[in-house]
Amino acid sequence: MRNLSLFLSPLLIILILTASCDNKSKNNDQSNAPALKMPDDVKILVEKLESSDPNIRVEALKELGEMGSKAISAIPHLVELLNDSSKVKKLILPEKGIYLISDVGIESKDALVKIGDRSVDPLIKALSDSNPNVRWKAVLALRDIGDKRAVEPLILCLTDESSDVRWRAASSLGELKDERALEPLKSVLNDPDQEVREKAEKAISLITSP
Repeated sequence: MRNLSLFLSPLLIILILTASCDNKSKNNDQSNAPALKMPDDVKILVEKLESSDPNIRVEALKELGEMGSKAISAIPHLVELLNDSSKVKKLILPEKGIYLISDVGIESKDALVKIGDRSVDPLIKALSDSNPNVRWKAVLALRDIGDKRAVEPLILCLTDESSDVRWRAASSLGELKDERALEPLKSVLNDPDQEVREKAEKAISLITSP
């Protein structure tokens, strides 16, 4: 078979090659689409998350949470901070001088909850983190957001190697009240950990009650 270019005019060949290059350029532009732009005020707070002072990190987390959906570009940074176990004191009753001891990871969890459903997929991914403290904080965040996309990932957490993750997953499934969790919850009623068994039993009761 003879080469097709022998039957084409030089001008037509140039036009074909140009169109091909344009298509490749468009494809490259799509694959290199810019990431979600971070607003300047969000960026300033994200930079504070790198502070060596946990109290500054917590204040930044609170402000990001209050921003709600405006802070969605900060979600990856907040998920990363679930691993931060630095202790902080929270003044809960100023008139009595009563403090609550929390940690940066819990405060980050609360911020993710306030940001809302855009946090769900990153939190589901965090359920596979190697650190059990990250996993159970992700469980609690998904419970508090209340999105049904979390049900099946939380069911998988019922077999987590950490009992801290398992009992929180059982409790969270009860609060989400989704019937898909009934049989998996029944299967952990013989879990070796008493708290897991108790939370599973209560969760089943919550789901089946009218």
